[in-house]
Amino acid sequence: MSKKRGIIDTALAVFYGFLAMIFLLIGIAEALQTKTQLSLLLVSAIAALFLGKASHKRWALQPHQANASHTSKHQDVRELQTGEFYTRVVGVSHSNTDGSDRQAAIRTYCRPGAPLSMVREPKNSFNSNAIGVYCAGHQIGYLRSEIAEQYAPDIDAGDLVLSGRITEITGGTRDKPTLGVNIVLSMTEQQ
Repeated sequence: MSKKRGIIDTALAVFYGFLAMIFLLIGIAEALQTKTQLSLLLVSAIAALFLGKASHKRWALQPHQANASHTSKHQDVRELQTGEFYTRVVGVSHSNTDGSDRQAAIRTYCRPGAPLSMVREPKNSFNSNAIGVYCAGHQIGYLRSEIAEQYAPDIDAGDLVLSGRITEITGGTRDKPTLGVNIVLSMTEQQ
């Protein structure tokens, strides 16, 4: 997000907060005179508070997103080659079939730039196209089902190899404690 957008969001948050305060004061004054307009004013005040809070929340999250992900994504865009694209690892909050904790593996082994390997799981009971994502030999999740469905037949035929690298670790905050992993997926066609 741009700095200009952050200024606009801050101004909107202040404006909506000011409107909410005015509507509440008018609502209290009107409550003393008539009850019909009170409900309309209170609904308006609540809507203004909600919009102000939403604008403020987006603004408050902006510096973290801009500094953490904006910079790394721009660096990665320059590095993207033909056959590479961004995606995220899914199922990061589940445990592996051997009982190991994916969140613990992400905390221990995953860093931006770390290489990833992809392992087909044709006997996976949930999705026969499943492709597991591994970092340092530890499973951290899966590729999204749409991606797995598209590439599993070529991997099974030996025509394609998938690999990847981590671009960003997300989460790990009070608001979002679960860690997530954003990656660049690379496709190599086999001759």
